[in-house]
Amino acid sequence: VLGPINEFGFRSRLEKALGPDWVSQVLVCSMFGSNFMFKFLVPSQGLGGDP
Repeated sequence: VLGPINEFGFRSRLEKALGPDWVSQVLVCSMFGSNFMFKFLVPSQGLGGDP
């Protein structure tokens, strides 16, 4: 029972902090974050992407 309630409270706090488009901000941040980690954790030679 505690999980959903805490998650909901956290979400409402995020909405107040970031505004109505907080979801897109979080998505963009997580996208950049995973891209950043991906470039550092995975060697670029096997990907055919940027060096």
